[in-house]
Amino acid sequence: MDQRLAQLAVALVFTFGCGSGAGVDAGAGGGGSVGGGSVGGGSVGGGSAGGGSAGGGSAGGGSVGGGSVGGGSAGGGSAGGGSVGGGSVGGGSAGGGSVGGGSVGGGSVGGGSVGGGSVGGGSPSTDGGFSLRFFGTQRNDLDRVKVRADQGPVNIGGDFTLELWLKATAAENPLDSCGTGGAGWINGNIFADRDIYGAGDLGDYGLSLNGGRVAFGVEVLNSGATLCGATSITDGGWHHVAVTRRASDGRQQLFLDGRLDRTITGATGDLSYRTGRSTAWPNSDPFLVFGAEKHDAVPPGTGYSGWMDEVRLSQVVRYDGGFSRPASPFSPDPDTVLLLHFDEGQGLSAIDSSASGQHGVLRDGGSPEGPRWTRDTPF
Repeated sequence: MDQRLAQLAVALVFTFGCGSGAGVDAGAGGGGSVGGGSVGGGSVGGGSAGGGSAGGGSAGGGSVGGGSVGGGSAGGGSAGGGSVGGGSVGGGSAGGGSVGGGSVGGGSVGGGSVGGGSVGGGSPSTDGGFSLRFFGTQRNDLDRVKVRADQGPVNIGGDFTLELWLKATAAENPLDSCGTGGAGWINGNIFADRDIYGAGDLGDYGLSLNGGRVAFGVEVLNSGATLCGATSITDGGWHHVAVTRRASDGRQQLFLDGRLDRTITGATGDLSYRTGRSTAWPNSDPFLVFGAEKHDAVPPGTGYSGWMDEVRLSQVVRYDGGFSRPASPFSPDPDTVLLLHFDEGQGLSAIDSSASGQHGVLRDGGSPEGPRWTRDTPF
């Protein structure tokens, strides 16, 4: 965007020297928290681990589904309905939810088995077991998830629907300056960014929180519009957010928890990333980024701060009117081009469950270090 050229003074150097793995947060909710301890080889301590059985075994130093439960006791309780393998459940209660959700360490934690898959290539669980917590770091290419957007079906050019779950507070996302132009969304706390630095080339799009309301901008060949939502969602609860764009007439719509919040008319035509284009920003331009402004061309500390879960990008307009708020994780279908459940629970990979296979990379860092795996989920 041209507006970003004026912000080069605050642009920071991109690095790839972050830590070896994202931490597990102690957030509670949506089935319980797995917090305070590490997932993978640590002890099970601090709180009770739920009210169900752990794959048929007890969670007090015994073997659960083939893997040992960290060597410590789980406060006398059983480990919540799922398998607990190789990792620790520390600090928080598991509230009856499964202790698992993805491939943890060397084994699959979720669904009852402790297998041999890894985060880099195994099948993630879809039990709603984890989410990601971002901290608004907004510097040094940290505290975000990056997905290649210049290749394959993720390189959307026409109709699309982008939907995800957010949980945030106004205090942590204070920016409030939604503009109605194509780049108006960049003035908020950005949580999804498929921008191009400088002139828009074919096109770009992005979403942010502005005064607690969702801003959704689309630009094609430097012409476009930003939808500024009508309803605040920064109340500390989980909300399903869905935006749609129809290429033929430029219609942009925002749905919150299944309810149509606002509709505008924006740019028509192709907004895809032009494959092979030259760029001075190769570490950010060709990516779809979640949790931050992708170029770090805004002041540090102004990224999105809060929880995110269940990201789905579709190559169709899925919603034309109100719908029931989703009650469970999505399953891929032929129109799904990106599906990130964020259920891995550890490591630096976010597995894409769609046929595209465009897995995301966690760029963890900052203080506090994010993004962080957490058991606070909407389901």
